[in-house]
Amino acid sequence: AEFDQVAIEVLKENQWDTLRADAFFSSLMMIVVSELGDKTFFIAAILAMKHPRGVVGAGALGALALMTLLSAAAGVALFNLLPRVYTHYASVVLFLVFGLKLLKDAREMDGGGGPSEELEEVEAELNKTDKKKNPDLESEP
Repeated sequence: AEFDQVAIEVLKENQWDTLRADAFFSSLMMIVVSELGDKTFFIAAILAMKHPRGVVGAGALGALALMTLLSAAAGVALFNLLPRVYTHYASVVLFLVFGLKLLKDAREMDGGGGPSEELEEVEAELNKTDKKKNPDLESEP
């Protein structure tokens, strides 16, 4: 009932465009901040060094768009299937679980860890994939 009242007030005051813009920029910034420096970022960068940048960029954008659509669809489905109070508590629990996992991972990192280790892991995985496709490739020193 409270949500319906807020929605009616927003529609009356023509603030709908402001809310949509706020939601757009909030999601944009959250995704940009969370995606910078992760494995997807490194994979796209390394692939762009080995393959045409436009093709790699299109593939990366397509994958991000697909994952965003799937995430949004899951959010809409859960919102319609579960009562609001359950989704609220589920989000609280998920934020706590993932936050604790990040803190645990940070504690276990040694001083030399970070993006360089992740970059090396991604490069090794891509090299392994390249060697499977073309066994004649020489291994890098």
